[in-house]
Amino acid sequence: MFLMWGDIILVLMCGGIIGFLYAYHDRKHTRKQVDLFKVLLRRLSVSYFYQSKLDGVGYCSKNLALTLNLKSQDLSWSELTTHFDVETEKKLNDSYDALKKQGKPFTIIVHSANHVSSFKVTGQALPEQSFLATFQDISDSSNRLSVQQDAIQNLQNRQEILTQALENLPFPLFIRNQQGKNVFANQAVTQTAKSLNDMDWLSLPFSIHQEFYTMTYGQETKTEEELKIILKKMTEAHRRLCQELPTPVCLFSPKGELIACSKTFAKLWHLKQDWVNSSPSYEEYWDVVQEQGLLMRVADFAGYKKQQRENFARLSQASELFLYLPDGRLIRRVMIPYVQGSVILLDEITKTDKK
Repeated sequence: MFLMWGDIILVLMCGGIIGFLYAYHDRKHTRKQVDLFKVLLRRLSVSYFYQSKLDGVGYCSKNLALTLNLKSQDLSWSELTTHFDVETEKKLNDSYDALKKQGKPFTIIVHSANHVSSFKVTGQALPEQSFLATFQDISDSSNRLSVQQDAIQNLQNRQEILTQALENLPFPLFIRNQQGKNVFANQAVTQTAKSLNDMDWLSLPFSIHQEFYTMTYGQETKTEEELKIILKKMTEAHRRLCQELPTPVCLFSPKGELIACSKTFAKLWHLKQDWVNSSPSYEEYWDVVQEQGLLMRVADFAGYKKQQRENFARLSQASELFLYLPDGRLIRRVMIPYVQGSVILLDEITKTDKK
């Protein structure tokens, strides 16, 4: 039997209704999957951005929206990237384009537009052309790295200044390590008009990171008056050099008067600059550190101080002394006899119990 026109129209209508219901069910199922995925993402502690379709409107986690001060959690990827600095915005967009074209995931370090926050961003494609980017907050690590880089740069600048100062001294100067090998020689070594053998040579030991060095410099033989001037200049040069050495070091005269000390030595023992400039005695140094409570209490401090003064007076070769501090630190002091009866003290922190 042939179908009548009414029957044909009824079949077509039923087919259309069935197709519509199937499509509606499929979209509803997909929407449920997306909503379920969002619920799961919200439970993650990490910040994220999710798109159910590439180049579509995505969803940004609440904590990331608050960090970047976003007006809405629903926005596109290109809108999200405008909240990062210019260089970061370009890197994010380029990585996103590469992921769309090649399916290539990416991991990059980015910075917010106000440079307050830093993130490690990982982006990857998901099934059905969806996209997920996670944002791991590394602001603290980034800040610590920045501080460390500034400190390194500061040390490099100080090293450059000190090297240039030694390089431009008008007299020849060598620095040797404890094996006797030259590690530095300034330009005056090759430019001096007189033979190096015809010069008077003086040496200054010092220590950096428990490595011992000797700085030796020469002066031409002069008249008595010239020698007095030179001695005054050398004493002042000693003072300046001693102040800038990075290790706690000081120089006492044969009479036990403080000639100079490094800034690190003054900081270690809480010595005020006015007090240092007054040329205090070795005994006065012990009194100051004891009064400030920087040493472990000694029952007979007067006897202890007298013993240290006697050790200073009869010093003929390098010797060691260990000082225990109330905060748990242990100081290894090396006493070194120097020119014409003077004495150099080198203090090294060898142990720290408290962090």
